[in-house]
Order: sequence, then C-alpha cells, then structure tokens
Amino acid sequence: MDHELIDRALVQLTATLPECRTPEMIQGWARFICAAAGAEIEATTRIHSEWVELRASAALLAAELDGGRYLVSINAHEGCPPDLNVFIFSDTNAALYGYGQNAEEALQRLEKDAKLPRPKEAA
Repeated sequence: MDHELIDRALVQLTATLPECRTPEMIQGWARFICAAAGAEIEATTRIHSEWVELRASAALLAAELDGGRYLVSINAHEGCPPDLNVFIFSDTNAALYGYGQNAEEALQRLEKDAKLPRPKEAA
C-alpha cells in the first residue's frame, strides 16, 4: 500500500473547489486511491456506461450502412461535464454526427443529422 501516493491524491481532491467536482472526477480519484491501496473497485462511471451503450448502437447502425465505420469518444474538459461524440462513416464517404451527455441524446442528434439534406456531389 502506497500511503504517500494515497495522501497526495486526497490532498489534490480536497484542493479542488467543491463546485468543480464531478461524480466522474471523484470516481476517478477513488479508483486511483484504491489502486494505490491495492484494493479493487468494480463500478464504472455513468459516462463510461453510456459510452458502451452508444458504441454498441453505433456498431449496429454502421453495419446497416453496408459496413460503414464508426467512432465513439468521450470528451472531458475541465469544469464541464463529459459528453459523448459519435461519427458514422458510410462507404460512400457520407458521415453522420451526434453528440450529447448520454447515449440517447447522442443517438437523437445522430438521427436528426441523418434527416438533414446533403449537398450533391460535384460532377
């Protein structure tokens, strides 16, 4: 057990202003502290669970687009809640984009993007 590392992590966490702390930040520090203590922690963060759900949905949608590719990412910026981005690329070089703070919101925006008119390719 690394007591010095645990103490430094606790100092860093408590030095963060309360209004700047997010559940994901606290869970991240908890995981770090548990690792330093040699303890295991099983639960994932809400945003990670949403990422898993969105990734599965994107894989299904990409398959419906005849083998299109997809990218799902988590964006985390200091002072802001994390959000999810999803891109689906078809074999025809078309791309769909969605974003949101949860999988459902990102998929709804992806659906809206799919309904937007696309510019015609130059001849």
